[in-house]
Amino acid sequence: MTTTTVAPTRSRALPSARPGWAQLPEGWQPYAVFTLLPVWWLLGLSFFMWPLIALPLVYPMFRRGELHVPRRFGIWLLFIGWMIASGVELSSPSRMIAWSWRLSFYLSATMIFLWIYNTSRERLPTRTIINALAAYWVIVIIG
Repeated sequence: MTTTTVAPTRSRALPSARPGWAQLPEGWQPYAVFTLLPVWWLLGLSFFMWPLIALPLVYPMFRRGELHVPRRFGIWLLFIGWMIASGVELSSPSRMIAWSWRLSFYLSATMIFLWIYNTSRERLPTRTIINALAAYWVIVIIG
């Protein structure tokens, strides 16, 4: 009986559909979120930008299947629950709109935080997050 050895074949990477100059760099998301504030403002979307940013992050985050939260995250969830429960006391439609708008900020901030917290450090280095937030605060101060 003879045995044959099969040499491993090398697989080549398929060429990308986009040219190299059209690909976004690794860790572009925090820069897009935090440094494009003037663009959002010019488009008239600065009051609604946080929910618009958070919505596309929700599906991929939950699609991964495993969601990590920091210790004592339940305190934040209790605050969110308290805020939702406070909606019972609203007496006019204008107050309901303002309450919904503020709730969307809190929920958006929660989703953006969880997305950053659950993204690996190889994909999203800490330095990238710090630089994007620093640029955001420079833009806020200038603005």
